[in-house]
Amino acid sequence: MAISIELLIAGYYLFKKHLKTNFALAVFAFTALLDSLFSSTGLFTSLLPLNATIILVGCALVSFWLSFSHTFALGRISMVGAFGSFILGTTVELFFNLWTV
Repeated sequence: MAISIELLIAGYYLFKKHLKTNFALAVFAFTALLDSLFSSTGLFTSLLPLNATIILVGCALVSFWLSFSHTFALGRISMVGAFGSFILGTTVELFFNLWTV
């Protein structure tokens, strides 16, 4: 559910052309990709069905492309922002899959 909410927030920011759009897209992308990565490596069992995982990984790849390519002229994401989105995405993913079980 957290992945869907992150996608909704990133989509809203993109629609409004907010300055935090690239950061929100990167957080969603890291969270969605880490969910499938952790699930495939056996770190935890994902609650998402396989078809939802495939769709979210596709959306995550598009989100990475949008957030790092300066597509909508909203400013490039900085290295600090990219690292921060990775840390936040990892924290969200681990929190909802390890500490809430």
